Amino acid sequence: MWTQIARHITQTTEKPFEIEKSRPVSGGCINQGYAVSGNGLIYFVKINQANQEAMFAAEALGLKQIHATKTIRVPEPICWGIADKSSYLVLEWLEFGGGDSQSWEKMGRNLARLHQVSLSDRFGWHCNNTIGSTPQINTISNSWADFFAHQRIGYQLRLAKERGGNFPDEDQVIPAISEILSQHQP
Repeated sequence: MWTQIARHITQTTEKPFEIEKSRPVSGGCINQGYAVSGNGLIYFVKINQANQEAMFAAEALGLKQIHATKTIRVPEPICWGIADKSSYLVLEWLEFGGGDSQSWEKMGRNLARLHQVSLSDRFGWHCNNTIGSTPQINTISNSWADFFAHQRIGYQLRLAKERGGNFPDEDQVIPAISEILSQHQP
């Protein structure tokens, strides 16, 4: 698996890369994370079952889109795919730490700038993705309130109901959320 991943990194970056060292790192609950290094380079690699490749592809596309806004620092995706019986996502390695008393404020301002970027006058995204292992439905909507009510709250209610949740006023929740948020323009 690691040889295939190293080969993919080499093909994508057009720089020779051989993994000299890999070590497990924390940072998630559904994937295995590794720091892989070699040739003076280091990458963060997420590993999961082969059937999770679409999750990694959507994450990579989302990170590329966020990176393109030049608002907040996110790791650049390098490559993703399937090797042996595992799917993987290779990301730029970011060193954390070294912040100062202004770091959280700066991050908050940059996050706010990210949310001010508008790629469309519609709401949603061109593909579904995940939050952890939970699917996140991103069907495009003309209304932010309807998108949030149906694709975020409504979908979570459906998942909860499938797992035994009982919501006696469920049929009133989604229209109420749409109405409450109808004047909010993010």
